[in-house]
Amino acid sequence: MQSRNMAIVEGFDAERMALQVWFSDRKWTVQGFLWAMYGHRNYHIGNIDTYCRLAGARAPDYFQFNPVEMA
Repeated sequence: MQSRNMAIVEGFDAERMALQVWFSDRKWTVQGFLWAMYGHRNYHIGNIDTYCRLAGARAPDYFQFNPVEMA
């Protein structure tokens, strides 16, 4: 699924990124919406990390990329 999603996003040109979409009663550019999704994901990674550490568990390594070129 990640490979398919990356192929779709890599195919976006400047015109597509500038298109406007509606989400949650707000108008976004495609680029702005993708950045918002990325930031929201990172927010929740922080939550998961904190809860794991509070429970005495080792937090997952979210930043291990395979292949490294994805980073």
